[in-house]
Amino acid sequence: MLFSSIANYVLACLTRQQPALHAGAAEELQPTIEMAQARAHPVFRSIDNAGRQWGSAMNHNGFSFFPAIIPAGTVLYHGSPTEERPATFEWLAFEHEHAEAFAIDVELVSLAKNSKAGHEDGFIRKSHEDQKRLSQSKQQKASAQNMHAAPGYIQTYQATKDLHALYLDGMSGGKTSLGTMDLELYVLYGKKNENFEDDEYTRAKVICELVTQWGYDGYVRTEIGFEYIHCDFSKDVDLVSSLPVHEHRGVISDSSMITFQWARAVAENYNGVGADRLKIDYSSMLSGLFYPLNITTMEATRPDLMRLATAGMTELQRLKVEVELISRQTRRFTVDWQAVTDTITRRYANRLAFMASDSIAQTHLLNEFEGASRGHIAAPEPKHSKAPLSQQLLSEAIERCVAQPLLSATIKKSQWSREDELIGAALEVVMQDICKVFLRSYNALRAAKIADASAEGERSSHHVDAAANRAHQDVQDLVATLGWSQWKQLRTCPHDELMFTLMWPLGNTEDYFNPGCVPINKVNYSRRTYFRDKFPGYPHV
Repeated sequence: MLFSSIANYVLACLTRQQPALHAGAAEELQPTIEMAQARAHPVFRSIDNAGRQWGSAMNHNGFSFFPAIIPAGTVLYHGSPTEERPATFEWLAFEHEHAEAFAIDVELVSLAKNSKAGHEDGFIRKSHEDQKRLSQSKQQKASAQNMHAAPGYIQTYQATKDLHALYLDGMSGGKTSLGTMDLELYVLYGKKNENFEDDEYTRAKVICELVTQWGYDGYVRTEIGFEYIHCDFSKDVDLVSSLPVHEHRGVISDSSMITFQWARAVAENYNGVGADRLKIDYSSMLSGLFYPLNITTMEATRPDLMRLATAGMTELQRLKVEVELISRQTRRFTVDWQAVTDTITRRYANRLAFMASDSIAQTHLLNEFEGASRGHIAAPEPKHSKAPLSQQLLSEAIERCVAQPLLSATIKKSQWSREDELIGAALEVVMQDICKVFLRSYNALRAAKIADASAEGERSSHHVDAAANRAHQDVQDLVATLGWSQWKQLRTCPHDELMFTLMWPLGNTEDYFNPGCVPINKVNYSRRTYFRDKFPGYPHV
């Protein structure tokens, strides 16, 4: 398409305008449109999952850095061993329960009494000991080996200005060997730290020194909750309160729900921590997916587990130069690319899940292809004909289908950054993959209808059956390629039913008093008992 043909030229111009950082600038890594297009689906997922707990779990190996802002007034929490505010850098949680876990006095034995060989006991003790008290003393570390974590203080802070943060995508706070920390270790920290010999405090000190030079106040990661490492507690956050917690002998419960309550609070962020708390600058996205880096799996048994570390430390330290470059530039917020991916997933995710299901009836499959296609087709004369579209009309319909969800971004194209061009090229490929399956399959089904109507014998469906089977397989292949995290969430209703409540003029009495799942054949204009007698003069049908 025209967009793709001019994108390389625009990107080349933008790249040439970047200032040289050193004499060897010609050897720096450079992003390419070709890489963005080849990795279009991981790029889409990186944007779609940014700032979202669920998607960050389903795509836990991150590849992208996003400059972000924690707006002034945002409330954050800290579990502290002392009443005073930290003297230097420390972590802040977005959820109260996340911080509580590192302040409360927990009897670990009781939490692990139902586990095998104290497995959960070990996990919980490690959470207190290894994860978050970045600046804890040796004495505090030693106390973490005891069966009780010493009771501390739950502190509440409020940002007094917009805090500039570098957000690392994926499950970037997860201390694992799967690749969750590749962005931090291989790019920012510059050391593999394979056995985590350098603890959180050591790494945070180095990274804070780095990112503050780039203009950030701290950085954001994801684990069981979103966390913000604030690099200087002497400024930009007010201590609202510092409340002591009871020791274990002062609580009235058995504390068995602490982990559940923590996870439940975090689960509220499955679909987003909220732009009111973390405003992400998608137009400044810096992703390893844009660069000619080897990001294949390092585990033969997990071909799905791509990771940055495969590229090696030398290459990823070259990527650090690019991260610094984008970080030192003015924040843009030109295009909310996640709003674009949301537009796409809202339109297609549930439809594709239904169409890919093995239990879908052929009549429903044909209805879904027609419903997804009709808005992009300029129906030729005679309009009563079931004949397939000409190649020209089909190509034009695919172009409309591809362009439609990108319109909110392309209207600002004159303001696009280099990163916008890369993202736009990737999302165009995703839409091409979607639209070609829908419209080409739909056209094949139209041709099959004509073929069956022309075949000898009455009521033949041979051609439609074959075309429907091919189209169904194409949809299943498309779903596998897209890999959207939404499809791993538990569904409220079966694919062929809808969680339904009043939508004037539709709605039965039970849809108000007891909304529930309603099957396809029950969602129609006869479903109107709640409103039927409430608008005089309206035809009662």
